[in-house]
Amino acid sequence: MAKTKEHYKSLLPDRLTVEIHKEKDEIWAKVIEFPNCYTQANGFLELVDMLNDSIYTYLSIPKKYQKEVGYYIPQEVMEEIHRQQAQNLYRKIIENVRMNEQKKKKVEIFRLQKSWEKTSQKWF
Repeated sequence: MAKTKEHYKSLLPDRLTVEIHKEKDEIWAKVIEFPNCYTQANGFLELVDMLNDSIYTYLSIPKKYQKEVGYYIPQEVMEEIHRQQAQNLYRKIIENVRMNEQKKKKVEIFRLQKSWEKTSQKWF
């Protein structure tokens, strides 16, 4: 029976614990939940990629499924992303409220002008 994307997705836990060590110009890390799952990198962003690659390798997830099954991102980064998304959503809501208020004012002004024009036409 052929293994599907869902099978490989089910192998990935929702959360993993990563122990990170910095030595001189290099960072190395290990995944606590997976014995002998280590990687190293020159910087933080590279470390995130290398950790995901080592997890895929540890779980024998084929390359063709790796982009589809999920990608681990540090919790602090995810919290920052969610915070920024919430701020952006809040800004959009405020902007929509402002735009709607401006539209209402334009409509009210338009209505006032229309009614004045109608009234003025009666007088002439």
